[in-house]
Amino acid sequence: MTVMNMVGAELFDAGKKGRGLRAAKELNTGEVVFDRYKVCHSCFRHQAKLHRCAQCKFAHYCDRTCHTACWDEHKQECRAIKKLGKVPSDRVQ
Repeated sequence: MTVMNMVGAELFDAGKKGRGLRAAKELNTGEVVFDRYKVCHSCFRHQAKLHRCAQCKFAHYCDRTCHTACWDEHKQECRAIKKLGKVPSDRVQ
């Protein structure tokens, strides 16, 4: 599945780990493939206004439908972020 507005990236099923995003083409050094702060965490659509998860304040969603659809995958991350009190660096996620 090609992610909307992200040429060269695709979603894949990572089994028990949930979904993954991987490059679908060779990338140049420094090329941005995915900017998590500008897309819905569920459907990966770019939106002008996203709604934050009320619990962890990290994940962003188009609407309640996307939040609900992603909850099974997000709930562990959500609990961990609340427990830590901050979002871990990209290297930890």
